[in-house]
Amino acid sequence: MAVTFCALGSGSKGNSYLVAGNKNRILVDAGLTAKTIECHLSAIGVYPGELDGILVTHEHTDHIAGIKVLSKRYDIPVYANEPTMIALLRKTGGLEEKNIRLFTTGEDFFIGEFDITPFKTPHDSASPCGFSVYCRGSKITVATDIGHMTRTVLNACKGSDILVLEANHDLDMLLNGPYSPFLKQRVQGPNGHLSNDVCGKTLAYLLDEGLKQIILAHLSEENNLPQLAYSTVCTFLQERGAVAGRDVYVDVAAQYQRGKCYRLL
Repeated sequence: MAVTFCALGSGSKGNSYLVAGNKNRILVDAGLTAKTIECHLSAIGVYPGELDGILVTHEHTDHIAGIKVLSKRYDIPVYANEPTMIALLRKTGGLEEKNIRLFTTGEDFFIGEFDITPFKTPHDSASPCGFSVYCRGSKITVATDIGHMTRTVLNACKGSDILVLEANHDLDMLLNGPYSPFLKQRVQGPNGHLSNDVCGKTLAYLLDEGLKQIILAHLSEENNLPQLAYSTVCTFLQERGAVAGRDVYVDVAAQYQRGKCYRLL
């Protein structure tokens, strides 16, 4: 009996994560193409028709690109809060009514064996959120697209067996990179994305809250590097006396490669 987690792809070009239990399987976001998601799932022995739902953090394209096709092709329910669902339906051209599921951010809901808690995140979209998924004593939390760290997000991350946290950009790379001044301000603004430094500080704080497995996610292709995100975070962890690979495990989710499958017993 185990809970399995796998990052199917994560970054500026698309995001999707699988959580699989003994009986149920869900995706958090489906921002890759349907074909890509199908291929990644098949490679780890999951048939898309087995999915019991797709949870939506927010309506930006890199989080919903494959939702309409997957939902229609395999009759998969799509879960979002009402403002996000309205925006999603407008962007995708609609979903089948029977597959529209609404939740209220801050209130638990259930999909089979999963107890799911959506929590508010600061991002420039209709009503963004992250998710903590509980199953058989394990907790998996996905928290990306965060303009700044809030008490709500911190509390949601505490006690996670697996924490997927955004490390979107290196601030120097962003400021000296190709983005326009407007886009640079958006990314580093209070409703933009989390930097490597803030991610590292957050994770160092969470070390005392039972953190075991960290997955750095939603890296920018233009403003970050996997090794830079990893080394920056590890530096903050070391300052708190923790060594990556010994006291806590750190991985980096890739954009074009499926991540490893983590099993929580």
